[in-house]
This record gives sequence, C-alpha cells and structure tokens, in this order.
Amino acid sequence: MTGFLMTTTSSQHLSPKEFATITGLGIATVYRYLRQGKIPSIQPFGRKGRHLIPKDALQKIRKEKKEEMHIEGSTKDTQEASETNTARLAGPIPKWMAKK
Repeated sequence: MTGFLMTTTSSQHLSPKEFATITGLGIATVYRYLRQGKIPSIQPFGRKGRHLIPKDALQKIRKEKKEEMHIEGSTKDTQEASETNTARLAGPIPKWMAKK
C-alpha cells in the first residue's frame, strides 16, 4: 500500500531535496521555509514523517524570489546613496570624539 501512495503522490508532489534542486535553494533553507510555513507541505505518515511539497509551491517560491530580487536591487541603491552621505550613527558620542 505504501508503494501505491508513493507513486500517486510523486507526480503531484516533490521531496524537499527535489524542491531544493529545482529552485536553487539550499536544502537547509527548504527545511527552514517548511518550519516557518513559507512552503506548504503535507506529511502523510504523521508529524515525524517525510514532507511532500506540492508542485504548485514552485510558482509561489519563484514569485517570492523575484520580489526579493526587486527589493534587494532597490536597497542597494539606497545603500549607495547612504554611503555618500556621512550621517553619524545613533548612540552616544565617545569621550575621545567629544569636543572639549
């Protein structure tokens, strides 16, 4: 019976390792996303069983990666702008820098 379940789910679901290979994410990242709920999964054999990730989750991850890349691109621009600005960081001024 287990073989039947594995063959029916293999066309609809991916293992975390397969998911990592396809998306280019690290296997540890995939398991972290599973724990955080960022990637949907089922565990047909109980809580301690293996994770099966629906193939639909690929689209969700690809969409999020595109958004991340867009956000990272815009933060790089702001970082370059802030590097040219010599604003002081928050916090008390050290005694050796204080004007006497």
